Amino acid sequence: MILDDLKALIDGSGLVTDYDQAHFFDESKYTNKTIAYSINGGSGSDHFVRNPTVDFVFYGIESSKGADRIDVANASESIFNYFLDNYSQGCIIGIIPLVEVAGPNYSDSGRPMYTFTIQLKTAR
Repeated sequence: MILDDLKALIDGSGLVTDYDQAHFFDESKYTNKTIAYSINGGSGSDHFVRNPTVDFVFYGIESSKGADRIDVANASESIFNYFLDNYSQGCIIGIIPLVEVAGPNYSDSGRPMYTFTIQLKTAR
């Protein structure tokens, strides 16, 4: 499954071991640093290859009120660059950057947020 392979790719990087991972982000549930990602459809060249897009949001610690902004920026940049160089994991056979790392933005509670979007090339 794509989500499992994506999580394994993130875990395998060793770059964000202190971040929780969430497919659906609930700010009240995730108070630590968190990587939230969602997979959005995607077309393919045939019935064997699909190209879903994945939106990532990196959140700082809720209680930091933005003090960990630099750490969150570095983590999002590191994972973005890691994906470009290390994209093979299970059914994931390629990664195309669509939107580079952007931020900081801030949540209602003051958590720093950085975002980026990639497109996966997956094989069944």
